[in-house]
Order: sequence, then structure tokens, then C-alpha cells
Amino acid sequence: MRPSRRSHPPHHRPTTTTTTTLSLSLCSLLLLSLVSRGQAVQAENVTVQEGGTAQISCRLQNYDGSIVVIQNPRRQTLFFNGTRALKDDRFQMVLFTPRLVRITLTNVSVLDEGGYFCQLYTDDTHHQVATLSVVVPPETPIIEVNQEAVEGGEAKLTCLSPRSKPPASLRWMRNGREIPGVVSQQENGKTVSVSNTITVPVERRDNEAAVSCEASHPALGNQRRVRHYRLDVHFAPTVKITPPPGILREGDSLTLTCTVTGNPLPRIIQWSRVNDTLPERAEILGTTLVMSRLSQSHNGTYLCQAHNNHGRAADHYTLLVYEASGVQAEGGEEGSSAEVSLPCGPTLAELAGEDASQAEPDTQAEPESVSEESLAELDSALTLEELERALQGMECGKAPGLDGIPIDFYKSFWSEVGEDLLAVLNDSLAKGLLPRESGGDSKLPHLCGAHLHPTERAAPRGRKTSGLNSRVSQTTAVQEEMRNITHRQQV
Repeated sequence: MRPSRRSHPPHHRPTTTTTTTLSLSLCSLLLLSLVSRGQAVQAENVTVQEGGTAQISCRLQNYDGSIVVIQNPRRQTLFFNGTRALKDDRFQMVLFTPRLVRITLTNVSVLDEGGYFCQLYTDDTHHQVATLSVVVPPETPIIEVNQEAVEGGEAKLTCLSPRSKPPASLRWMRNGREIPGVVSQQENGKTVSVSNTITVPVERRDNEAAVSCEASHPALGNQRRVRHYRLDVHFAPTVKITPPPGILREGDSLTLTCTVTGNPLPRIIQWSRVNDTLPERAEILGTTLVMSRLSQSHNGTYLCQAHNNHGRAADHYTLLVYEASGVQAEGGEEGSSAEVSLPCGPTLAELAGEDASQAEPDTQAEPESVSEESLAELDSALTLEELERALQGMECGKAPGLDGIPIDFYKSFWSEVGEDLLAVLNDSLAKGLLPRESGGDSKLPHLCGAHLHPTERAAPRGRKTSGLNSRVSQTTAVQEEMRNITHRQQV
């Protein structure tokens, strides 16, 4: 009989699959260990304004007391396990724990920018880099004047921000509106210079106008650095004399103020009297001319002149001094004053000495003959229109006649004295006589034919070819004689 086989339980032996799984698990643990050790130090990036304080931090994981080293961007060791290694007092170790190492850097500049190394020395060396970025906000911008602004020309201004990082933004403003300009940038090492240039047309009214340049930057947030400027526009002067109110009489005082504008403001103000010297008692006090105890000898046209590099200007005032009894102002009582506006005067060009000439009618020319119709017209009386036309043709600002009243007075009060003056002249033409200052009579040679022989003055007008026979001669003679006629009967 064959012996029976006994069944034995199978032995448990490792299979290939089991071995592979175990190997992978060990590798995973090793990798995890390495990864854990590679992340044992972490660094944080920092941004700070120039001049501020930066905090550089190194975070540690699973720290076992290994050596910790912090280096600057030039790989110079700053701290070795908390001990200072570089003699720079701006760096300070403020914290050293198993989880965090922190240093501070004061008074930061753009030269301190770069990567700071946090190194952990274990079996292997591990490090992380903390990047330090420095921003430079702009200072208040500078305004430069590139060319002098003259009336009718242009003003050229440049706004400059010499140093910023990143570049600042510049803009010009006037009355709340931006003025377009030309922007340029230039690198200066780690910072940037920015400029904005504008060119604007200017007139006299733009002088002292306010403009501003604004600088904005990320480091400033919503704030702006602003530089204000007022336009300096040069222009020729203007001159204006302020006349006194009312009528001036003998014994009164007169003060004339000359108001002068201009840029630059004229430094010298000149007072003078046209065709004469200033009276002895005249006193010049800056822009003011003062005369006391007036008399008719003070009558005349007074001139105020000023100039600068861009031109000259002048204004004039015609002084008329009445006798102490004076002229009663219309609607007022004797002795009252009223403002009198004289409508004429020499032009500024004439007063300033410029040449001016006007052809006078030729009173010597005599026509060979005239018609009967013209003779009748010549024999007729003067009309108010002819007299007014002759008066308006006379120059103002001249010395007054014997009565001390100049042409300016008659032009101002023509509506009141015109008809009376016409009656006197027509009466004088008819009689060949002129009232004297004393009340008597005198011949009227200029108005009644200065070029005629005495025996011919009684002859009918028009029969001789003389100045009397021409209406031109007649009105011209009126012009010549008006300067010396007394007007006692008309005022």
C-alpha cells in the first residue's frame, strides 16, 4: 500500500509585485523628505519708497538649528546665525526664531535694490531670494522759461521732474483745462528725468495769468505735486492823465496824476508843456504834477510820457485857467464848478514831436473873374454851417487869445455860443468894424480884406479879384482872426 500524501499549507513568499510596491513607497518617502527639506526656507519680496525702511524676512520650516545666512545682492554676508557680518549700521537683526528670521534696512536708496538671499545650511544648502524694489516719487516739478514772452508772440515753458522711478506723469493746466505739450524722458542710472514743454500764444491780457504743472506717480496715490506759475508777458506802456473835476480859476491848485502801465513798468515818467517850459511853481512828485496858485500864464497843453524796451506812450491835458470871477457853469451859480470836457487836442504823434503838416489854403490866389451868381453868394451873410466848419478846421491846444479863452472852449460850447458869435461876425462884416476889448471899435482888416487898398474896401465885393471876393478867402480869414477875437458879448 502506498503511503498517502499529506497536505502541507503553502509557504507565504514575497512576490515581485509586492517588492516593487515597497520600493516605490520608500522612494516616495525619500522624495517627500527632500521636498520638505527644499522648502525649509522661504523669502518674501519687498517694495519700499526711497528713504524709507525695508523689512526682509526669511521663513523657516522644520528648523533644526542649522546655520542661517543672509546675503545682499552682491553676495556679501550680512548676518551669520544672527551675528552681524557686514559693518553697515543700516542693517539690523530684529527677529531670529525657529520659524522666522527678519532684518531691517533703513534709509533705503535705489542702490540697495536687488535680491537678498536667505540660505539654510543642512546636509544640502537651500536658499530663497527676497527681491527689494525701491520706488522714487517725484519732487515738486521745476518750471523753466525757455524764451521771453512778448505781446503778440509766444511763451515757451518747460516743466521738469528731474528724478523719479518709475517715470512720473507731467501735465500743464490752465483754468482747469489741460494744455497739450511735448513730453520727453531721459534715463539717469536707475531713475528717469521727465519734461513737458508747451508753447502758447500770448497777448497783453495774458500777463499774470496763472498756469500750473502737475506731477503724478504711483507712490503718491491720488495726490499730486504741483508747481504754480504766472505768465510774464512784456508789452509797451500805456499812459493816462487823470484830469481834475470842474473849472479851474486863478489862485486854484492843480494836481495831475499820470497812470502808467507796461511790462516792464517804465522807471522814468516825463512831464512837459508843449511849446513851452514848465511853470516855475510846478512840482513833479513821481507820476504826479502839482501846480499851486494858478494863473492864466499856466494855460497850455501838458504832456506825460513814458517808455520801455517795447515802445513809448504819451497823454496830454489842456489847462484852461479862468479869471477869479470865472465862467458860470450852465445850470449852476457863480463860483460853482462843473466838469468841462474839451473835445479836441493835438494828436499824440504831434505832441511827441513827430512831423505833421497840413496844407493851408492859398489865400493869395485871386481868380481872374467870378460869375454874377457867385458874386451874389459872396455878398450874402455868413451861415452857421460855414462858421462851424471854419471853427472845426482850427487847431486845438494853441495859446488863447486876448480874452484867455482858447479854441477848445468854443468847440465845447458851440451849441450855446454859436449863434451869438455868428451875429457878431456878420455885424462886423457889414460895418467893417470889430468891438474892442474896452468896448470901442477897431478895424477888421483880416475879415474885411487885408490885401485891399483902403480906397477899395468900400467898393462892391466881387468887382475886384481879391481875397474878399472869394468865400474861401472869407472863411480862411475867419480862421485866422478867431484866435484874437474877444467874446465878451457872447458869454
